[in-house]
Amino acid sequence: MTEPSLLPLPQHLAELLAGPQRGGVSFCRQLEPYLEALIARGQAGEAAALVATVRHGAAGSAGADRARLDYVLLRTELRLAAHGRLDERASEVVVQKYLSLREEHGGRLFDSLFEWIERSVVDDLYLAQSHYFNRLEFEAVEGFLERDHRMITRVLAAIKEFDLEDRHTRDSLLAQVKGTFGQALGFLASLPDAAADLDVRPAQADRLLQADRLLQADVGLLQRGGALWLQGASYLVALHWRAGSLPRALRWFSEALDRFPALRPDQLVQLTGPTALVAADHPQRRWLLLDQLRLCWLAATLPGVQPAAESIVELFDEAVDEKGAGYPANLIGKWLLVLGRDALRGRPELLRRLREALLVPRSAPILELMRAVELHVLALIDPDRSGALLAAAQEVCTAIEGYGRFGQFLAASSWATALREGRGHLLQPDAVALALPYYYA
Repeated sequence: MTEPSLLPLPQHLAELLAGPQRGGVSFCRQLEPYLEALIARGQAGEAAALVATVRHGAAGSAGADRARLDYVLLRTELRLAAHGRLDERASEVVVQKYLSLREEHGGRLFDSLFEWIERSVVDDLYLAQSHYFNRLEFEAVEGFLERDHRMITRVLAAIKEFDLEDRHTRDSLLAQVKGTFGQALGFLASLPDAAADLDVRPAQADRLLQADRLLQADVGLLQRGGALWLQGASYLVALHWRAGSLPRALRWFSEALDRFPALRPDQLVQLTGPTALVAADHPQRRWLLLDQLRLCWLAATLPGVQPAAESIVELFDEAVDEKGAGYPANLIGKWLLVLGRDALRGRPELLRRLREALLVPRSAPILELMRAVELHVLALIDPDRSGALLAAAQEVCTAIEGYGRFGQFLAASSWATALREGRGHLLQPDAVALALPYYYA
């Protein structure tokens, strides 16, 4: 990884850094929102350069002020890692340094115990989503999210009793904790049995029920129809889709589209045109379309739930063009391929474009794992190039098996085992498409 170049600080920050406290509380309180604003504006490179500048300028300082400054810089680097500014090894180093700093200094980094509790929980949620989930380390997440859920529930209940904080802030944080904990349990409920410690994990059915309760509580705390509410509803759709419960999944998909009474299964085929369930300009269109395609697959054995070939081809053409946009466009393309395999076999140009897109490596190991699955699905539908595509899928798996818990997952997965043993051509596209847990499939 290339070290970021130094970048001059804005004058007000440069003066504080050069002052007698060199990175004290006042400096940190102004630096942190400045770095966050840079990342929010898409200027992650500038943020990385400023982190290097501040670290260089604060060299030699020590004590509580330096610990607080290290916290701000490491917290920023966690977010830079999620934006691809750090390689995998550097990201892991940052996470371990951050956790060590928290353990050593704890609440002494902040002016109040509540600020420290809130910061710790928010950071845990961020680590769960951007680090542990993407490393398939769901068991580790379950432990600290369960602790955070108990702690924040009790703390916020006390705050509510004495009316010390506005309800929106209180409910938003509690919703995030419940939602992220519910996602972790949803992943664990859909892992291969051997991919977790069977001596300590409860039955998958128990985790599924608990995930459902937490995710429902999550959306219950959020403004109906808002972006976070829609995201929570989508997690519920995916949870019940993976459990094979069409009625429950269809209920939440109907809720997300604000359709009452609930949609009928035969309406799921309304993918394009004036009757499309998901409007072309909907801000969450790609996520809702992915939900719709998954439910089409789940309902495919019912009468009248076969999407028109024209709709499949139209959306597939669009999804292939979006491949560069990454997740979830890649999953939309995969499920269109599964649903429309017969129609797409007669469209060699579309399959060629997808093949070319899938042969390009992706930026993160979890996206590479998804790419291996997509290559395998395509191999089963494009038989003329099946051997080369299966070999490419296995090469991807071999390259990423040392990352996080990928090796353990791949060893336990019947999909990966068949691919590794040269039996990948015997699998069905549907089974391969479901190889990854929860909403990664």
